[in-house]
Amino acid sequence: MTEAVYKLITAPQVIQQQGTLFTRQLKELLDTRIYPSHKHDYLLELLKKFELGYAVSADKFLLPDVFPVQEPTFDFDYAHALHFVLDYDFLPKAVMSRFMVRMHQDIQDNLHWRTGVVIHDQKFDTTALIQATDSSKRLHIYVTGQQRRDYLAIILFVLRDIHHSFAKLTVKEKICLPDNPEVTVSYTHLLNLEKQGIATYTPEDSDSVYHVKDLLGTIHNPQANEAEMLLILRKMESVLGDKTEESVLQNVNDVVKINPNFFGIEVNVGELIRKLWKKRR
Repeated sequence: MTEAVYKLITAPQVIQQQGTLFTRQLKELLDTRIYPSHKHDYLLELLKKFELGYAVSADKFLLPDVFPVQEPTFDFDYAHALHFVLDYDFLPKAVMSRFMVRMHQDIQDNLHWRTGVVIHDQKFDTTALIQATDSSKRLHIYVTGQQRRDYLAIILFVLRDIHHSFAKLTVKEKICLPDNPEVTVSYTHLLNLEKQGIATYTPEDSDSVYHVKDLLGTIHNPQANEAEMLLILRKMESVLGDKTEESVLQNVNDVVKINPNFFGIEVNVGELIRKLWKKRR
């Protein structure tokens, strides 16, 4: 099975098609004596299960690892976007491709390439650009729109869950200063300052003074109500694809344990998930 998957993601036809795999091509790309036609659906399910690809129609798969390297031309409102960065000791290539697989339903106008993607959510009326930079081992997240803080929470949830699957992966979450995006400050440090009642923050070797709550306000909404939190959880549930209340609760709680300030506020996640399921019944 591993060999079959490797053959598909390295096939010259798929590379020429910039990561597109048509199901009819499986008979051409695989030796049917070893991989008979009645096993092809199973192979495609493996691609989805291991987050190597996703279906866009009944006969068409996309494989992010084979997307073009060149970034497409598009417009994005950087000036009014939240700017969040993740710094890695080592950035596995699979982080970006797995993120695209999980969030593929939100990909806007086929704006995806090997190291980046533009996603949009209609309910949140929000657009985001997520882009990896190999040289600096950094992942940039830009979010703009009506509910950018909420959409950022979804993006961070997905990324943290992916990080959880890598052993000993070190990731530092940072906020870019609004008037100087080249300077970043630890998200956790700002949260600790807030807990200690320290109102302002001054970067090293700088005379500029920033209000801690203003900086954190660009990342989370301390006034978020239960309805907004339930909307976020519904989105998480759709990304996870889990079918039971217990499995969603376990998955969300695992990520929250890694970073208890996931929402930026103290919240009983379990109780909210139970309310979400109760409304369905």
